[in-house]
Amino acid sequence: MKHRIKKGLIRLLGNQAYGKLDLWLKILRVYWNRLLSAKKIINLHPSIKRLNRRYIQLQVDNAEVFFGYYDHSPVSVNGNLCLAMKIDSPNKVNMFNKDKLVGEKAAIGYFDLQDLASGFHKLGDTHTWCWQQGARLRWFPEYSNQVIYNCVVGESYGAVIQDLDGRVVKRLKRPVYDLNNAGDKALSLNFSRLQRLRPGYGYSVLSDTTLSQRCPANDGVWLYDIESEESRLLFSLEYLAKFDPDSSMIGAEHYINHLSWNLSGDHFLFFHIWCNNGKRYTRVLTCDAAGSRLTVLIAGSASHYCWLSDTDVMVVTTVDGKLSYKKFDISNGEHYSLELWMPPEDGHPSVLSDRYIITDTYPDKYGQQHLLLCDSVDNRITTIGSFYASPLALGEVRCDLHPRSAPAFNQVVFDSAFSGRRTINVLSLDGLTCDMNENSGE
Repeated sequence: MKHRIKKGLIRLLGNQAYGKLDLWLKILRVYWNRLLSAKKIINLHPSIKRLNRRYIQLQVDNAEVFFGYYDHSPVSVNGNLCLAMKIDSPNKVNMFNKDKLVGEKAAIGYFDLQDLASGFHKLGDTHTWCWQQGARLRWFPEYSNQVIYNCVVGESYGAVIQDLDGRVVKRLKRPVYDLNNAGDKALSLNFSRLQRLRPGYGYSVLSDTTLSQRCPANDGVWLYDIESEESRLLFSLEYLAKFDPDSSMIGAEHYINHLSWNLSGDHFLFFHIWCNNGKRYTRVLTCDAAGSRLTVLIAGSASHYCWLSDTDVMVVTTVDGKLSYKKFDISNGEHYSLELWMPPEDGHPSVLSDRYIITDTYPDKYGQQHLLLCDSVDNRITTIGSFYASPLALGEVRCDLHPRSAPAFNQVVFDSAFSGRRTINVLSLDGLTCDMNENSGE
């Protein structure tokens, strides 16, 4: 019945008008649900409420403060500093005013967790940032006082390595999507093509030179050597479109996202994505560090992932027809569901320990995002907290929690806009991970 009503409205109004109507109905539904429920904008686990010192919020007046994606921790080796990006904005960001910030630069810096009163410490600026993945900011391996992030170098996308005093150590000729733990090899892609085909994940500072090409032969997955500054195209999009092809690839536009080294840096995975007739298709591929032994690990839908070991990776997927977190062995392709102790919905997982995974949810009908602690031993999911997400901040400008674990300090660091602006939140899990039997819910 619902489907027939939708089809009737589309015929009556047209796709564009129906899309706007549907969007506003969804927004109004969230506000109505909240009005009836009197939900709080933030609700923390009881054990955290008892010890306020466990929760820190990092913010700057009249600015959006966030880190970016969930696949790297912003916390320094000694636990004292937290990396951050700051976007100055006189107004709170939503889907209606987001274009006013196009072309604005982001300040790169950090907060001193031992001296919060000192505020945001700026290191540099960059125009290459996006709402979902930031500037791929992270600590530079082997150095506790150096960071790396993407920027424009000359007339191209590149990256910069900086000391905490702001001194530029090196400028790279390729933008970095992921860096191996040794800090000598980087994986890269075309961030302009990524932004065009997946808004919010790439950069629009420079035009996409592959605009007219559906699967270009000179673009795809790049390997960059930090020391020699040499780059090599491992897999072109033209090659990938012909590698173990599917009929849906014919006439489709192809692109790359989510490049990720395993723990030792001897293998990596990436998402090969193509769009055809308004539908997006995804598969996950793996290969060794040199680009050999390319293998399709997942054919079908896949969204978020995290490495559990050098050979095991957790992925949210609908392989076997049911959405769930699954564990895949990249050496043989074997997999099994983790539904006993992971939620039955999409989220952004990070490893806290061999026993615990931190993940999140998208906003529920009340606009609440939930931060979850998942216990593989007791098969238990504990809600650490829930945070309001405005229904006006949808699509490209949404603020996912993107939880990042800091295992050495038993912390989780996440972005949230429950107060109206993006802030970085640091939360200690002491007690929750030691004994959850006493505190098993909100």
